[in-house]
Amino acid sequence: MTCFENLDKFIDNGLSFVKVAYYYLYFIPEIIKLVSPISVLLSTLFTAGRMVNSNEIVAVKNAGVSLMRFMYPFLLAGIVTTALAMYFNNWIVPEANKQKFQFEKNYMGKSKNVPGFGNLYFQDSQNQLIIIGDFKEAEMCAYKVSILKFNPDTLATLIERVDAERLKWENGKWVFYDAAERQFFTGTEKMNKYASANADDIEA
Repeated sequence: MTCFENLDKFIDNGLSFVKVAYYYLYFIPEIIKLVSPISVLLSTLFTAGRMVNSNEIVAVKNAGVSLMRFMYPFLLAGIVTTALAMYFNNWIVPEANKQKFQFEKNYMGKSKNVPGFGNLYFQDSQNQLIIIGDFKEAEMCAYKVSILKFNPDTLATLIERVDAERLKWENGKWVFYDAAERQFFTGTEKMNKYASANADDIEA
């Protein structure tokens, strides 16, 4: 992405220089992620090539240094670079992309109706099934959520069910909104309704 690709959108939406600077600040981690592998490769080849041209490797071998000892700095640099890249790509880049996506949505009119993941089914534990009608990753929010808990002995009898219009990740925890919890007993049923409740507060 060039600096001028979104210039018309910045102007049309009347964005200030500070907001535009924030946008490209959020975009920098993605660029680093893309160019860092080839940069490390080229720097390694350049370093090794200069050492060959300067006969450094010959001097090292004549000094009695083994090839393994000679490679230690390269191996150590590779391990450190790999660890930093894993942390950067799995924590820094996703958070920056999330902020960039929100910026585009709020200030540039992009992706206002981005489809999420629909009709998700997965088994949370041996006797618990979670059904999600729609999940918006950018918002960390799920809609039309149902949690079904079965008898752990038979795995055939439904003993508890939670239905919620919305499930959102807030302050490090999942929060149910417009939820109903039903517990099934022999011939009877108990229901509790919640306008909002933490996931830990609902037994299912």
